This record gives sequence, C-alpha cells and structure tokens, in this order.
Amino acid sequence: MEKFVFPSIKILFWILLGSILKFILKQKKFDILQPVNKIARYVINSVIFFIIPYFLFLLIWETGINFTVGLITFSICIIIVGISYFFSRKMEKFSNFSFKEVFFPLTFMNTLYLGVPVTEYFVGKEFVHYTIIYSITVTLLQFSLGIYLLSGGNILSLTPFFLPITFSTAGGLVLNSLSLNIPEILVQTKNFISYILSPLMLILIGISLSWSKMFKNIRLHIFSCIVLRITVGLVISLFVCLILKTIREDILNINLVKSVVLVSTLPSAVVNYIVLEKLGINTDFVSGEILWGTLLYIFSLPYISELIDLFILVIF
Repeated sequence: MEKFVFPSIKILFWILLGSILKFILKQKKFDILQPVNKIARYVINSVIFFIIPYFLFLLIWETGINFTVGLITFSICIIIVGISYFFSRKMEKFSNFSFKEVFFPLTFMNTLYLGVPVTEYFVGKEFVHYTIIYSITVTLLQFSLGIYLLSGGNILSLTPFFLPITFSTAGGLVLNSLSLNIPEILVQTKNFISYILSPLMLILIGISLSWSKMFKNIRLHIFSCIVLRITVGLVISLFVCLILKTIREDILNINLVKSVVLVSTLPSAVVNYIVLEKLGINTDFVSGEILWGTLLYIFSLPYISELIDLFILVIF
C-alpha cells in the first residue's frame, strides 16, 4: 500500500511546505514573489529544454517503444485529448477558467512519479515497462499535439518545445536498437535531478498557491478530477482495450490492460504546471488539480483497482 501512498503524500507535503514558507516569509515582510519568479524561470526553462528531453532519451534508450503497447497507449491518449479538448471548451461557459488553463490538467496525467509506484503495487514490478512506454507516449503527445492545440494551431509556438523532444526520441531509439548499455553516470545524473527537481517544483507551486481560490473552486476540482480525469480515463482506456481485443485477441494480456487503465486515471502532473507557466498561462487551475487530484486519488485508487479487476474479469 505504501508504494503508491507515500509518493502521493510527498506531493502534498512539498506543496504544503511551500505554502508554509510563503506564510512565514510574509510575516517577516519579505518580498518572496520576485526571487521565486526568478528561480521558477530558470527551473522551467531547464525542465522544458533539457531535463524532459534528457529523461525521455534515457527512457527510450532503456525500454524502447514496443509496437503493441505503443499502439494501445497512443489510441487511448488521442481519444482522451479529443474528449478533454471538448470539455475544456465547455468549461469556459460555467467556470472562471479559460480553455488554456484547463486543457492540459484534464488531458495529461502523472505517468511516472505516481504511475510507476501504482503499477508496481497493483500490477507488479515486472510490468512497469508498460507504464514507462505510456509515459513516453504521453510526453510526445504533450509536447507536440498538446502544445499545438494550446497555442491555437500556431506551429511557431510548437517548434521550441518539439525539437528537443524529437532529437531525444531519435537518439534513444537508435541507441536502443544498437543494444548499448546506458552508462551508469547518466542514470545517476537522472536520479539526482529527479530527487531535487520534483520537490523544488512542488514547493514553488505551494508558494504560488492561493488557498482562498483553492477552496473557492474545490467543487469544480472535485468534479473535474472524478468525472473528467478519472472517469474519462477509465472508460476510454477500457473501451480501447475492448476494441483491440475484438479485432485481435492475442494483442492484449491482463497485466497490460490493468497497467494502462490504471495510468489513464492518474491525476494531473507537475509538468503541466511547468508548461503553462512557460507559456504565461494562469496556473491556478492546474495547481488545484495537482493538489485536490492527488488527495482524491489516494482514497479512490483501491476502489478504482477493484473496478478494473471486475471489468477485466468480465472482458477476459
């Protein structure tokens, strides 16, 4: 149980720590926003143009992209993109958030930080490679089609994000095809960055949070997390698996199905915050989705897992 609870609690802890730091420094009349914004700009640029391409490069080098798993995850993600695009447009009419603020949080899930421990606990450690391929698919779509839709179809807005991802993907595929081992120093560097980066970004989110807005929009966050993020992810992923099973029965196995369905229901990721901040889009909604979505997921995940098991029992 602790394999997925602890990562979730750590997300909430770092966000809360950021909020506490903000409160303490405000009492001392310290202007925290200017230095925080300066740090955030450096971190965000590093994440988008170096760290994410670097991580993607190593993931693809180590895992490759299995055609079957890639097809399933791509099919699921494309449909989720379309549905979340539709709901994001509709939410403009009954909320104080714009399409740009809600599209990424509703579309792209926390596939690695939460996805890996969730898969390890509910499916098995030996099936984590399914989640890693899912994460690769999500990242490629996020920095291509996702940015394209978010920018209103502006190709020039897409290019700076997509080029580093393209080169890292190509490099990873080439090295994977050559069956070369990854140097240990590259893996250690990746792990070191991971230990520092996630807490730092979550602390920055906590500092930027407005708790009055978080509670003001809590009903909207609960609705979007449960009805849109979790339910849509669950239904679409099961639907895609069912269709593929009907077309070709031997393409799926139970562990693959459960892995991709679980990951499809995960809450919003810190990367969504990073991208919106870089594009100068208001981050109140994505901050709320990360906070409330993670909190809701801690309590709902065991029931989601049981529901998936029931569906799999019926389907298979």
